[in-house]
Amino acid sequence: MRSKKKCENVVTDVKKVNISFSWSMMAFLLILTIGSLYEWKRGASDRE
Repeated sequence: MRSKKKCENVVTDVKKVNISFSWSMMAFLLILTIGSLYEWKRGASDRE
């Protein structure tokens, strides 16, 4: 019984990490997207 309780705690900890990782990854991708759109709008990627 004791080991089952410990296993449940590990599962809930993994879920918390996954949620945290998901939010941080979404924030990172949002920052990259905004930066890319800014550079595209500015015309920095145009080659002559």
